[in-house]
Amino acid sequence: MDTLFKQANSPLPIEVQNSGGGQVLSYRAYETSNRLHVAGNARKYKLSNSAHVDIQLLDSSGSVIAKGQNDINPTHPAPGGGRRFTDSYVVSFPLSQAQQAAKIRITYHCSSHRKENS
Repeated sequence: MDTLFKQANSPLPIEVQNSGGGQVLSYRAYETSNRLHVAGNARKYKLSNSAHVDIQLLDSSGSVIAKGQNDINPTHPAPGGGRRFTDSYVVSFPLSQAQQAAKIRITYHCSSHRKENS
């Protein structure tokens, strides 16, 4: 049975960074006919309304070609209770941008960039 959108795994390597308070649990990059999708799950260890995942496409020199962000929703507790919260994320980019990239970087942040930089 065919799906509505044909998918192929992206050949781009993925680098994951965690900045404390949580972590990226899983990740996957795949291409459709005109988009690169980066998706996965993240877990946070403390309740935060500003937790998010940044996804960046980097060129061979490490410069950012494109970036996207997805909030991590604090209302999804982990199975079995406890203080861990998990949520999925997905960000997509035009395939034309992805074809210029050498690497994908996924970074978990437990707070907004403004708070981290102050």
